[in-house]
Amino acid sequence: MDNILLRFTGATIGRFYIPSFTVSPGEVVIIGLPGGPYFMETVRLMVPQLQEISPFIYAKKIGSRSFWRKLIPETVQSYVTKNGNPHHPIIREIYQLPNVYPHSNIHQVNANDQAIIQLCCALSLSNAIMADFQAVGVAREDLFLELVTQQVQRHQGAALLFDECRDLQHRCTRFITAEYLGDAL
Repeated sequence: MDNILLRFTGATIGRFYIPSFTVSPGEVVIIGLPGGPYFMETVRLMVPQLQEISPFIYAKKIGSRSFWRKLIPETVQSYVTKNGNPHHPIIREIYQLPNVYPHSNIHQVNANDQAIIQLCCALSLSNAIMADFQAVGVAREDLFLELVTQQVQRHQGAALLFDECRDLQHRCTRFITAEYLGDAL
């Protein structure tokens, strides 16, 4: 019981009931939420209700291009420097992606590769992470889960992932299904 890194007491969040669960060292836990308009809202409302016994880092989304970023594009290298530890070995995985280089414009990198960049930055800062797996397309799904699993096992970390489908439920430590309660709330 004292090895618990994160705890969630079952709760109704928006239109869903999410049962109670814990996350311990070495675990990759996926919360299965239906895709669609309520996915991000549910994640946004759920995260503050998590009881972190050990700090978790949430893999930050790459923001939209501002006016200034259109004039002066942000490079992959500058994004990594601002949002991760550029000296961590996991950062090398970013530059092994096809067509991703330190001086690539972060906003011109495809969405699947952006998800890997976000993940690697989070993993470079902490062994305990939360990430939105929904943003990862089939093309990078295996790499994403492999990177998470390797880091969690290697460093006795933990991961809490949010996903919209059940196809990965047998590739994680635990899969928690959110129960849809309906629209009449």
